[in-house]
Amino acid sequence: MFKEFINILNDYKNLLLLLNFIITTSATFYLHCKSKNENLETILHDQLLELQKISLEHPFLEDENYTKQWDLLKEKYDNKELKGEDLDKFIQYDIYTEMLFNFLFKSFDFYKSEKKLLNFVDFESWLDIHAKCWTSPLQPHSNRKVYGQKMFDMVNRWIS
Repeated sequence: MFKEFINILNDYKNLLLLLNFIITTSATFYLHCKSKNENLETILHDQLLELQKISLEHPFLEDENYTKQWDLLKEKYDNKELKGEDLDKFIQYDIYTEMLFNFLFKSFDFYKSEKKLLNFVDFESWLDIHAKCWTSPLQPHSNRKVYGQKMFDMVNRWIS
């Protein structure tokens, strides 16, 4: 009888150890996922600040008078007619918009929905000024290939 009692206690002990393991592992996994999401969100906020800093240092990047010239500047670039400061500014603008579109892509991947994305940053208004660069990238069709159909359609809906 005593031996059966010890066996029952050992069974409960093993069950408690198993439950402890499951609970501890689950809590650790939950905290890891939560921490990872918070880190990703912090990275997005840092990238937003970096884009804002760049645009403050180089105001032409967000100047509608400059961004509306994209097609003309692109044509001159393709014909190797851009030189000096004009070429530098054009390349800076192309790189800036690529950073902006990459930031949008990462943000969309993080927030998973257009509504949550637009609650984070009003990309719809922000991208409007860069519509010409989006619709006519240096590499034809690259936006669809790089960012995927879903983001491509979303941005096109915003800027049309």
